[in-house]
Amino acid sequence: EMRLRLEPIFAKDEMRYLYDSLRDSCAEWLNGFDQLVRDERAHSGYIEIRTQMRRYVLASLAACVFDLNAQRQEKYPLNVFDDMTHLENTTSRHSKFANAVLRRYPRLSKKLKMRTTCKVVEDYFTGLIAEVVAEREKNGTEKKDYLQLLINLMQQELSTHEVEDQTMKELKEHLMDEL
Repeated sequence: EMRLRLEPIFAKDEMRYLYDSLRDSCAEWLNGFDQLVRDERAHSGYIEIRTQMRRYVLASLAACVFDLNAQRQEKYPLNVFDDMTHLENTTSRHSKFANAVLRRYPRLSKKLKMRTTCKVVEDYFTGLIAEVVAEREKNGTEKKDYLQLLINLMQQELSTHEVEDQTMKELKEHLMDEL
């Protein structure tokens, strides 16, 4: 069901909206890299390119997916974003099989009160997404990024349900968790 909903947002026309964010992220990274090269020429002349490329990829993802712009980076610095993604990708709370089952059946993991991610990582990304969504709802702004495509999908899902206020609140909480 989720795959059917998400498939259209990966279409070529939808992904084209990410170009502006990628272009801005690339320009910002190139300026920083240029300054780094100048600084290192005066010192050792050695630059760890793997670290720089990782920084570029993370900055691009942060900009395209989470709208982690310069203003938001004051509260969510890029190095903390890097640490959280690294922690998520390198740590495992359960065996590979258990993680696969829990990711495939998220309701089961909730009933068993088992997590597939660290609480710190989950809180970080949940807070970041909730802040961006709340800001966009408050200001009525729409950005051309991946998160906006998901927010539009969530709004569409909310508008198709005619339920009571309490059920609507629960549905919105569920959709935010899914987001």
